[in-house]
Amino acid sequence: MFDKLKFRINSLVILTFSLSFIIIGVISYSVIRTVIYDNFIDFSVKNINQKINNIKIYSKFIEETSKQVTANPDTIRVLKHQESTLNIVNVLDSVNQSHLGVLGVALFDTSGTTYLSNYTTAYPPLSKLLKNDVIAKLFASGQDSFWSVRTQDISGYYNNTRYPEEYGMITFVSKIFDDANNLSGYLFIDIDPQYAYSFFKSSERAFPNHTTSYIANSESGILPSNLNLPPTAELLNEINSSMNITNGYKISANKKFILTCNDFFNNNKIIVIVPLAGLYTKLNQMVLIMLSAIVALILLSIITALLLTNSISVPLTDLYKKMRNNSV
Repeated sequence: MFDKLKFRINSLVILTFSLSFIIIGVISYSVIRTVIYDNFIDFSVKNINQKINNIKIYSKFIEETSKQVTANPDTIRVLKHQESTLNIVNVLDSVNQSHLGVLGVALFDTSGTTYLSNYTTAYPPLSKLLKNDVIAKLFASGQDSFWSVRTQDISGYYNNTRYPEEYGMITFVSKIFDDANNLSGYLFIDIDPQYAYSFFKSSERAFPNHTTSYIANSESGILPSNLNLPPTAELLNEINSSMNITNGYKISANKKFILTCNDFFNNNKIIVIVPLAGLYTKLNQMVLIMLSAIVALILLSIITALLLTNSISVPLTDLYKKMRNNSV
């Protein structure tokens, strides 16, 4: 007699609890996903900005080291071919040894005489360097020292190893003046672009070495690298469309990665790519956990419904039987 009542109670309780759990689960996932997604992007951009600041700090150290060379009176004497006890090659080597990433150092007097750090050979002559488009433009701007990224007129060998010119070269260039403010020479400090890329290779779990960086040269476009694969056509389109971004970021059209674009030494850009695949994997794992929790809660609601209906129907059934027995 009470079977229909039991069925209705079971259905009502199970349906109510199940819908409630599903709705709560969907809302909770949407909120949590949005918070995690936004925080990941914010953390990624801040992390990259910190790496950019680290490069700026590194460049300041290089500039300060160059001042120690260019302001040394013995350096001026060497450039003017005057007597000096200074071993200029040792001075240039000290710049190499003081900073990671420095490949070689070249010192020129105004006549073009060249002094090179050890293991640096086939360095272009001063006359050719001063005609290099990138360097000539920067000197024409009236600057006495500057950073440049060039893909031509690069030393043939560093550390006795042939250097691929297409990789480009980051160089700090400084004019050298004597006490009378007369131009005495030039100092070139060459830094390996691969070292700049290494700033973005993070050991943090949030960035498991999948972050990729590229230097976009104002003259030659994206520079190749032995640390990064060449960008795909799809990625190249995304990079080209982001070149007008000034120290900002964008999410790719396919939502697969974050792309940041920052100024990098004059008219160049440093492009950093952070894939979102790892984030999506974590979010999918969270979906499975939440689905498992919802299924467990639904099963719990079924058990609760059965216990509830039994607590109602059993006493009613007993009461009904007693009433029938009394009426007989």
